[in-house]
Amino acid sequence: MKESAHVKTPKLICLSPKVIERIASLRMAGTTGVLLAGKAEAIISRLKSGETWQADRKIAPRTALSEKRIRKCVKYDLGWGFRLITLLRSDILYE
Repeated sequence: MKESAHVKTPKLICLSPKVIERIASLRMAGTTGVLLAGKAEAIISRLKSGETWQADRKIAPRTALSEKRIRKCVKYDLGWGFRLITLLRSDILYE
């Protein structure tokens, strides 16, 4: 059976302890922080499930130049100047 073009499953997702720490810090930073943390967690959850995050999604669109400057890098705009950055290296997705 062919894999769907919009669903790719990386072999491993490596979530940095700093990302976990910063999401927790955002949660304690008030209403805006809770919203931003929720957006980041939604993206991470979606990627863990094997789905790609569509650029036209309103929750956190991809930034315009992310794929052009760093190979296999995707930056998601969370708002208020915050970004979630992912790198794909040897079938491992780093966040």
